[in-house]
Amino acid sequence: MDMDQKLILTSALRTQGHKITKNRTAILEFLSNQSEPIAADEILAHIQSEHHGVNKTTIYRELFFLLEHNFIHEVELGDGKKRYEIALNRPHHHHIVCINCKKITDIPLEKELEGIELEIEKSTGYALSSHMLEFFGLCKSCK
Repeated sequence: MDMDQKLILTSALRTQGHKITKNRTAILEFLSNQSEPIAADEILAHIQSEHHGVNKTTIYRELFFLLEHNFIHEVELGDGKKRYEIALNRPHHHHIVCINCKKITDIPLEKELEGIELEIEKSTGYALSSHMLEFFGLCKSCK
């Protein structure tokens, strides 16, 4: 993670009145250096390899904390595994997943979905709070 990203994340934690713990920082640093969403068990394995003796429950508790405070997003890509990625200071986006090689690519759709969300709220009476939209297919290499 570059210094600017680290400063943004730690400043956001501090500004919101949260502690800057070793585990939170380690999770945020690890996720900041990833090009795609990472499964919780992979995050756990990485943090435990870097910081011996870290408890599994502690890491899952920290992931929940970071998710609850919108520092990370949870992504499900159709295989039942929850994955996580940095949310802070990143534009809203979705993913397309290759069903063969499992490559994950970001797709920005924020502007296009705003109108659809408004239509859904109007036609159903719901007040939408979030959504998940992921695409699946074959990448250029696999097709």
